[in-house]
This record gives sequence, C-alpha cells and structure tokens, in this order.
Amino acid sequence: MNTSNKNLKSTTIFCLSTALFFTLSYNSVFATPKPNHLTIVSDSALIKYREKTNIFTGNVHIKSDDTILDGDKVITQQNQHREFTSIVSYGDLAHYNTIIKPNDPPLDALAKIIKFFPPKHKAILIGKAFAKQGPNTISGPIINYNTLYRVISSTANKLGRTHIMINNKGDMKVASK
Repeated sequence: MNTSNKNLKSTTIFCLSTALFFTLSYNSVFATPKPNHLTIVSDSALIKYREKTNIFTGNVHIKSDDTILDGDKVITQQNQHREFTSIVSYGDLAHYNTIIKPNDPPLDALAKIIKFFPPKHKAILIGKAFAKQGPNTISGPIINYNTLYRVISSTANKLGRTHIMINNKGDMKVASK
C-alpha cells in the first residue's frame, strides 16, 4: 500500500471516528441497546448531520459488539434523538452476521440489499437472499425477518421460489404472505 493510500485510509478512519462520536451517539446500528463498541471503516464517508443521514461507500465494514455488516455502500437514517430508523447495505452481496440470542449459533445472511428498521424490529433481504443459523437455511428473492418475534417470511413473487432447510431440532418459524 503506498503512502497516499495509507494516509487516505488513516484520514478516513480518523474522520469517521470523530463523526461517529457526534453523529451516531453510540446507538447500535443493529437495534441492541447502546453497544460497547461501534466501528465503521469505509473508503469514503458523507455525514449529513442536519439531515440525520450518513453515507458510507467503498468496502464498508461495520462492527457493533457481536454484529458485523459489510457492503459496497451503507446508508443510515436517524431520528431527532440520533437513534437509527433505517440502515441499508448494498453490495454484489452485502453480508450480515450476528448473535441473536446467547448460546445460539450466529445468524449469517447475504443479499444484494439488506435493510434494517430497528424501531420496527424488521430486517429485509432483497435479491439472492440467503440466511443460515446453525443447520437451518432459507434462500429466496426476498426474505423478511421480525427480530422481536423471530418470524421469517418470504413473499411470493415472480423472481423465484423460496427454499427452506430445517434441522429436526431447529426452531425456525416460517410464515407465508
């Protein structure tokens, strides 16, 4: 890595750290109460403080406690209290990994677009959506997940069919719309 790229990366990390301290107020990106640590690294960042919008582009990596979100571009929206109302990650395949409940296997998800709506306890995976937790998997064009009630649904559409594999000991709930 040449000196110019190192300086750019260092500047980006410094600017993000400073901006995050004031803008994100350490609320969790993933709807958990105030994380112990939040880190966002990207090639570039645009912090629109007044509009309560943040745009991170280029190799975006977000880590909050036991949760990771990766994408080519991530856009966040916040309310007047600086709490996240939406987080949208775009990518060839954006990646999300988290521990939902202690002692459960991690949830690993991929999709072209991953949308989170923390106040609504809702996540939507759009385009080549795939999620796996332990031996249980679900894939389809669109997957909806209610994080509060742990209910997964896959909307019927013309883009493809939903495929579900559930281990006999699994507790995956599937709802059709």
